[in-house]
Amino acid sequence: MTALCDTDFAHAVRRAGTGLRTASGIDPEIEGAPLAAILCSDRALDPDALELLARLVTGNLRKVIPPAGESIMAHSVRRAGTAWRKGKDADPTTTGAPLAAILRGDPARLGPGERALLADMVTGELRRGQSAPTKGAGHPDVLAVVEAVNKRLNEGDKLEFASEFVGEQFGIDKRTVFNYLKIAREREAIIAKATDTKSEDK
Repeated sequence: MTALCDTDFAHAVRRAGTGLRTASGIDPEIEGAPLAAILCSDRALDPDALELLARLVTGNLRKVIPPAGESIMAHSVRRAGTAWRKGKDADPTTTGAPLAAILRGDPARLGPGERALLADMVTGELRRGQSAPTKGAGHPDVLAVVEAVNKRLNEGDKLEFASEFVGEQFGIDKRTVFNYLKIAREREAIIAKATDTKSEDK
């Protein structure tokens, strides 16, 4: 983000993000892209859409059939909202309240920096920037999760159930479990290929 942003606003956005988590199987980058494009443009911000965005950050955006004649921005907020749900620990009505108050205030207060930060929030970019470095296939956490899933599979569990069970056991979401399984399989394939190449060279 190159544009300057009000510090209080930046804190409010980051705090709001702590009360939300991504919905399973939905990519916030895809669902939030139309709203991010509007936020990063010079387009005037629709007060009704800002109200919907305030509801989104407080976890109160309800799934309803959009009314006829709803603005493109309001529709984009609803679409972005499908990728987010209430967090497990923090209450979004509390964490999102400061940002919601700003969004319900004067739209002129939202300059290019604030708009870019909102765009980063709805697409999940802000979360990625704050997250811990990714873990490789040889990381102890990855190895432990993969081993636990394989143990459940050997006991007869289906992959979906085993991944959910192990995710709860390790305090991670199912998507992370699947990611760990994927990188472990990729590593095994690379090792197998390297082993085959060495045996052919002999």
